Amino acid sequence: MMEEKAVMWHNIISKMNDERFVTYKRFFHIEGPNGRHSRIHPWLARRVAFQVTKAIADLHSQGLCHRDFNPSNIVFRIRKLDHQDDQGIYRLFGEPQRDGLRTISGEPTGAEAPRYIVGNLDFTSAEDLIRDDICLIDCDQAFLTSAPPRKTLGTPLGFLAPEVAVGKSASPASDVWALGCSILQIRSGSSPFSISNVDSPANLLGWVSEYIGRMPRSWGEPLFDDDGLPTTDTTNGESLAYSDKVDKIIESLQKISTHEADLLYDLTSKIFVYEPAQRVSATDILAHPWFHMDDTT
Repeated sequence: MMEEKAVMWHNIISKMNDERFVTYKRFFHIEGPNGRHSRIHPWLARRVAFQVTKAIADLHSQGLCHRDFNPSNIVFRIRKLDHQDDQGIYRLFGEPQRDGLRTISGEPTGAEAPRYIVGNLDFTSAEDLIRDDICLIDCDQAFLTSAPPRKTLGTPLGFLAPEVAVGKSASPASDVWALGCSILQIRSGSSPFSISNVDSPANLLGWVSEYIGRMPRSWGEPLFDDDGLPTTDTTNGESLAYSDKVDKIIESLQKISTHEADLLYDLTSKIFVYEPAQRVSATDILAHPWFHMDDTT
C-alpha cells in the first residue's frame, strides 16, 4: 500500500515538471546540506518561507497533501557541479579524508568489507555554492485530498495540527498548520510546539490550548490511550488534562522587531485556529505583508 502511494505521488509530481519537488525520478546528483542549522538572515528567512508556502499552495492546487511538512524536509539547492572534474571538486571541498576500517571487536575485517572509508563531504565549505532556492523533499506520507488516509499521524508532533491530534482526518488545512509552525522556526530558530517534553498528541494539545484556548465544543471530549494517542475506546481512554505553562513559552521566544512581530502575529493568528475550515489557505498566505517586508530589515 505504501509503495502504491509513493508511486502515485511521484507520477503526479513528475508531470508537474517542477524542480522544487524532489522524487526518485528527479533527484540531486549530489545531496545538499540537511539537518539542523543556525538562524538565517531575516530577508533570507522570508524568501525561504515564501518559497515553501508557494510550493505547498501548488501541491494543494493539484489535489495533494504533503502531510509530513516541517523544516527538516526543506533543502537548499546547490549550484551545478557537472562541469567540474575530480581536481575541481577537490579545489572546492578539499581532498577526501580516508581512514581504515576497524571492527569493534578488533578482529580483522573480512574479504567482503571495504578497504577504507571516506568522510562526508561538507557542502558549507565551498563559498557561494548553496543557492537561495529550496526544494521540498520526503513525500512518502503524501495523499490525494479526495481520499485522506485513515491513519493520519505521519507528521512530527511539533507540527501536527490539533484536529489530526484528536483523530480527525488530515487535509490541506493541516498542511497549513505545519507551515505556520515551520515559518516561525525558519524565522526565529524555534517552533512554538517543538518542545522536548511534547511526546504524544495528548501532550501537544495541552500546549496548543495555552496559545489559542480550549478546543471547540463541537469536537466533543477527545479520548487518548496510555501512549497519548487518540482513541475511540471509551472504556480505556482518558480525557485531556490542561496545564498553565504559557509564561515559560513566552519567555523562551526570541525577540524580533515590533513591526515584524506584529506582522508575524497577524499571519500566525490566521493559521493557528482549531477549525480547519476557518484556517487560511496556503495561497492566501502568499499575499501576506510579512513576506514583502523590506529585505534590509
